Amino acid sequence: MFLASIINEILSTVFYFIFFLFIGALPSLLWLVYFLRKDKDREPFDTLFQLFILGGISTLFALILELAYGSIFSQFFKGYSDLENCIFGICFDLDTKSMLYENFYIGIYMLLGISVIEELAKFIFARLKMKKDKYFDLPVDGMIYLIVVALGFAAVENTAFVSGMTNLDSIINLLYLRAITATLLHVIASGVFGYFFSLSLVYYRLKYLMIFIGFLGAVLIHTIFNFLIITESGFYLVIVLGAGLFLLNIFFKHLKKLNFSYESQRRAQS
Repeated sequence: MFLASIINEILSTVFYFIFFLFIGALPSLLWLVYFLRKDKDREPFDTLFQLFILGGISTLFALILELAYGSIFSQFFKGYSDLENCIFGICFDLDTKSMLYENFYIGIYMLLGISVIEELAKFIFARLKMKKDKYFDLPVDGMIYLIVVALGFAAVENTAFVSGMTNLDSIINLLYLRAITATLLHVIASGVFGYFFSLSLVYYRLKYLMIFIGFLGAVLIHTIFNFLIITESGFYLVIVLGAGLFLLNIFFKHLKKLNFSYESQRRAQS
């Protein structure tokens, strides 16, 4: 009897883990289908799967850095010791909106730090795959790889937010909201970074400038998004996300027009 109860408890735990993992990843998977339609030279499933998993791992890497950043940050600003509890841009036990109004510069500095960590984490893990992948051979792949990693990042982030929730309606509403906000934000920010990274491969002499512009753009977009979420500026948030999605479509079309093969460029440099 005791053994049976333990087995039931384990099975129940496994079921809930798989359930939350699936529904947490669902918004990312839907966006993934949308963006893969824009890549005619589609990468194999195992490549996409590895990128998605790397994105999930990058979430844990970012979490560690964010906790460390919050701890260090709180040491400099003694009145904000709760900043060490900030993860994924959410500060528990702290009214971030009030903090922004009370000390705008401290609030922005904190949000900027979170954005830098997350965009850097996603890029690092995407770059690890790019270096070793034979299928990374076209300009548009820079955007695709970073977007897939970003979707993996968002999937784990979404799972963390819904885990433990018991009301199905609340879970669905939260995931729907995050699908058109936070998940899309990660896609847009990483897509912009990926676009300029792709340009760095085409315009090799401007390589580092292109990468810096991409990183700066991703960080600024992420910071603006977090600021609008905290200040509850829904109207401007819709404008930013809509403009970002429109911009990504333009970037995709531009990269497709570039008659360039990364593989041949790589051979020329070797």
